[in-house]
Amino acid sequence: MKKIFLIIVLFSLNNIYSQVTNSFVINSLPNISGTNTLAVTEPICLGNSGTVTFTSSALANGSYNVSFTLSGANTGTQTASSVNFTSGVGTFTIPASALASAGTTSINLTSIVNTSTSCLRTIPSGTITDSFVVSILPNISG
Repeated sequence: MKKIFLIIVLFSLNNIYSQVTNSFVINSLPNISGTNTLAVTEPICLGNSGTVTFTSSALANGSYNVSFTLSGANTGTQTASSVNFTSGVGTFTIPASALASAGTTSINLTSIVNTSTSCLRTIPSGTITDSFVVSILPNISG
């Protein structure tokens, strides 16, 4: 929800009053107050990227940058840029280069930024997470 404010400033110059008027818009932060789920599509084989679906019952339609951390077998911080959300659902990719080790990895969302307004919502650690396994490719060399 946008809120529009109007500021009127009166000041005096040699007892002549002038009025300066200006208005501005305060944009709301991305709303993630509802039910939020994060799901990584499995299986993920070593050397491949991962697909993540973020569902949020309160998030408005639009484009967002979604930042996240990886821990466990794979570690690091990533940002998925310009993730389009429609009816509260957005899908993004964890690049293969971030999934270089086999084993269990956890993903934790850390922030979401509305690309139209640049408003950033920090997500408390551990509140929107999922775990998944990066599997070793089978050895068929014989």
